[in-house]
Amino acid sequence: MNHKKKNGSVLKVILYTVVAFFTVIILMGIGCSILAGGIASSISKQTNSQDQNALGINTSSSINLDNFNKISIGMTYEEILTILKVNGTLQSENSIEGIPGFSSKIETKMYAWSNNSILGGSMNIIIQNGKVFQKSQFGLK
Repeated sequence: MNHKKKNGSVLKVILYTVVAFFTVIILMGIGCSILAGGIASSISKQTNSQDQNALGINTSSSINLDNFNKISIGMTYEEILTILKVNGTLQSENSIEGIPGFSSKIETKMYAWSNNSILGGSMNIIIQNGKVFQKSQFGLK
């Protein structure tokens, strides 16, 4: 019986490691797209077109390093909005069905925000099962 619990724990660790690995790969790919100027090809869906330009890039000055640092792991999207005051652009969305008796369904969404400074700056936030799972930024001041 103890052996089965140990195997279940190992499988959970493997499952979460695989999800985290692909999340990092997605973030790296989007980061490269932004640096190469190809963000238009990576945008799949906008959450609020009033707050974003035609490319889906937010043009708010509230996207800055201070506000990025206020966002913590475990926050909800609604809590992020109270800090940033604008919706992000949904970059990707994924759902992995759970295994009955082993793991529950995993739903992952990645949102992006950019600021309106001349030098740019952006942040990506991954929300998994309704909570901030991972965050990254590039060039925010």
